[in-house]
Amino acid sequence: METVISVQNLTKVFFNKKSKITEEQEIWALNDISFEVKHGEIFGLLGPNGAGKTTTIRCIAGLLKPHSGTIQINGEPLKIQEKSIRYKMGFLTENHGNYDYLSVGDNLRFFGSFYNIDSNVLEDRIDTVLE
Repeated sequence: METVISVQNLTKVFFNKKSKITEEQEIWALNDISFEVKHGEIFGLLGPNGAGKTTTIRCIAGLLKPHSGTIQINGEPLKIQEKSIRYKMGFLTENHGNYDYLSVGDNLRFFGSFYNIDSNVLEDRIDTVLE
């Protein structure tokens, strides 16, 4: 089977500046993780809170820059296709950020408006997803 997602030696470090008095604190969210997802495979990331699941997905989606390591989608480095991958990938985290007082369609319309998509194309996409 063909590999569609390859993550090799991925590391993500956040820096927490607690105060002017204390030193900058390193928070290692990901430490040298590697895995592959094959075409047609159902793949899940499991682990306790704070294990790095959401950070991993955000790196794959190009929303966070890894400290080190490589990510390839369909054999191409993520850096080359970072913007285009966002149009093809969807994921939902526990804190999804949707607005409870909006309908599903209105949530899609609101978040879809963040991208430079023609309004007719956006409406067609929303209709397709809702079907």
